[in-house]
Amino acid sequence: MSIAVGAHGRLFASVYHRGIYRSLDTGTTWHQVAPYTDGIWSIAIRSNGEIIASLWSRGIFRSTDHGGTWLPFAAPKRHADVRAVNSAGAIFIESAGRMYRSTPAETSWTELPIHGGALGVYGSSMVAVKGTVCYRSIDDGNEWNSVSPLPAPAYAVAAGPSGAVFAGMYVDPFHPLPAITSFDSASAAWTGSGPSTTINAIVRRNDGVLLAASHDSGFYFSTTNGATWLQNNIGLTTPKIYSLALLNDTLIVAGTANGIFFSSHRLSALNVSSTQPPAGFRLEQNFPNPFNPTTVIRFSLSVSGRVEVSVRDLLGRTHAVLVDAWRDAGEHEIQFDGASLSSGYYLYTLRSGSVSVTRSMLLLR
Repeated sequence: MSIAVGAHGRLFASVYHRGIYRSLDTGTTWHQVAPYTDGIWSIAIRSNGEIIASLWSRGIFRSTDHGGTWLPFAAPKRHADVRAVNSAGAIFIESAGRMYRSTPAETSWTELPIHGGALGVYGSSMVAVKGTVCYRSIDDGNEWNSVSPLPAPAYAVAAGPSGAVFAGMYVDPFHPLPAITSFDSASAAWTGSGPSTTINAIVRRNDGVLLAASHDSGFYFSTTNGATWLQNNIGLTTPKIYSLALLNDTLIVAGTANGIFFSSHRLSALNVSSTQPPAGFRLEQNFPNPFNPTTVIRFSLSVSGRVEVSVRDLLGRTHAVLVDAWRDAGEHEIQFDGASLSSGYYLYTLRSGSVSVTRSMLLLR
């Protein structure tokens, strides 16, 4: 499923073998608008409101009247997938592992020196990933430069200011690793963070909040530029999210296995620390998760010091302080008993001095 946001809050969703649907009332009602339903891969919307859709068996189509009528679009390849539209209006498509870019006026197409794959756009900055290969551009995709290989194949990518890159990777269940990684230009290295679950989509809001859709664990967000991540699946009926989009930079639109969901939750209100944890300062995901009623929380300290581990709900109310004492550097383990709590998501925080890390856990009765 692919989701795109058009002018005046119009929402468009492409569903493979189901067609393209449009909503004019923020998702309350949906109507099919495309004449074909076979093999619809993706959609993108240009700044002038024009909708571009890729149909695997029929080619690229466009609509200039918000989905009312559709006409074939002249593209260099018939079997192609629309990957992105940049700030200048150029269209990027992938076909047979190769990437092509149109001129804004579509007078010509150019094959790019990058592999096909996921594309992220932030103003004139762009980033492309295919497997573990990553390229970056700061001039609307005219010139591309390779960066260090990713630690694992990536399915999703987002660009940010000053050349920032955030990638969501595939996670092998037998060799788990943090699924979200960011590229540091100064060290030319990738730094992993986030849950150990495959990420299908990443979106960056204008206020810097990062949003991530996972393949089997739901929705995550970061208010610390990717240093820490929190989970929020309130209202979702499935943990499988395929795509994300933003309406007016505030309303989050998620395409899932059970349909399209919306959230306007003020993610920044959770007040997560913006301090980058030092190396060796780590809070692990609790196990088991979900749990009922007990679970184990493990954490590591890079230096000895006074430590606090607390549990609170999504409204910020503290329900337990598991540790409030001096602890030596190294690995530690504590057990949390949620017998007195109701089912739902809870946040647990490791804090030492001015540094803190927060994760979420799910209690299921």
